[in-house]
Amino acid sequence: MKGLIITSLLLLFFISIYSKDYNQVKREILVKITESNLKEARSIVFESLKDSAFISQKWELRYYGAYILRQYGELNEAATMLEENLKSNGDSKSIEMLAEIMLERGLYSKSANLYEKLIAKGDSLSVKSAIKYADALYSSGYPEKAVEVVKTECKKSPSNFLLNKLTGDYYWAASEADSSLKYYLKAEKIDKKNTFVKLNISFIHSKLDNFSDAYIYASRAYYGDSTNLKALQQYASCSYKLEQFKEAKRLYEKLLFAGDSSSRTKLLIGISSYMIEDYTRGEEILRNLIDEDEDADSKAYFYLGSCCFFNNKEQEALKYFDEAIAKLAPDPEVIAMIMNQKGMVNLKLKKWEEAYNFLNEAYKINGSNTKLIYYMGIAKCQMKERTNREEGIKLLDRFIELCRDGEGNIKQPYRKIVEDALIIRDKTREELFMTDKYLPESSK
Repeated sequence: MKGLIITSLLLLFFISIYSKDYNQVKREILVKITESNLKEARSIVFESLKDSAFISQKWELRYYGAYILRQYGELNEAATMLEENLKSNGDSKSIEMLAEIMLERGLYSKSANLYEKLIAKGDSLSVKSAIKYADALYSSGYPEKAVEVVKTECKKSPSNFLLNKLTGDYYWAASEADSSLKYYLKAEKIDKKNTFVKLNISFIHSKLDNFSDAYIYASRAYYGDSTNLKALQQYASCSYKLEQFKEAKRLYEKLLFAGDSSSRTKLLIGISSYMIEDYTRGEEILRNLIDEDEDADSKAYFYLGSCCFFNNKEQEALKYFDEAIAKLAPDPEVIAMIMNQKGMVNLKLKKWEEAYNFLNEAYKINGSNTKLIYYMGIAKCQMKERTNREEGIKLLDRFIELCRDGEGNIKQPYRKIVEDALIIRDKTREELFMTDKYLPESSK
């Protein structure tokens, strides 16, 4: 009897060593996962799945198996295990992980549907899950729905940077600039160092034609990260829009040095150079542009011609103006600019009739440019025929009247040019008077 008892005790001892209950197995799996020993964790999971003693716990073993497979990047296999769970009990943990895996696989609609299944079960999504749900909706082509998800979370966590940023992102994608700006500004207050948010705020202000505000945020984005070429490009663009051409030229030159040798960058360097009277640099960069890009913008030829004109290369200037019109069929605004400059070149060359004709063409397109009347008047006053000179006087009189304010005074910006107009007009009148006085009677 004593021997039988000892034998039984030994048997129970060995059973206790080699038999494990599910809780022991679960603890081992979790310990191995915590230790990042995924190979052993995987082995325990798949061996346990074969054990008929764990039939009622198979859903949880499959969940751990899917987790491990996901870490190995075996997303299809992980999804298969979780889908098996959904057939049996559809536990929330499996649904959530499967939704994440579908998102990672680019199956956005399936991911969104799974998150909706969770919500239908009465589960409240964590902030992390809500963000992923919104991502799935946005990527499925539903930015408006994505907005609603993150906006709801924003109300719960108003100081969460990511939620405010994402709400701004989705509103921006939905073309709702004002709402997007509201949330980006909130995000920017929470994290003042985030270049992406500052840059997007600048882009939105640009779209809304608020270039002063766009400039402020573009400069903050750039000085926050001077290696960010998009920030540099936007900073330069805003400077240009605000007609801060010296600053624009400096920034576009930086962009060129950083590797952006696009035609647009070269064109804007050329235009900015012209605007700050750096005609040498303007001519250099614009020559380079049209040499390398046979489809260069008509403005490249116009401003190259203009730089040549101020560099005393009048004939080259005329050539580039003609090329701009003949080659690229520019829009009326550019044609007016070209005709204006061709008129100015011919004035300098003392080709009065040609000058008048070009200036008159410019005026037909852009009748709001009052100075064109002044220059047409000068051209006419320099011609030999009396009728032309009389017409020149009338043009100068008309120009002077247009320069007066409501009280009859000459407007401040026009005072110097009106003085010149008066001198030329009076000189022409005097010359006509003297011609009349001394011209033989038979010639009158």
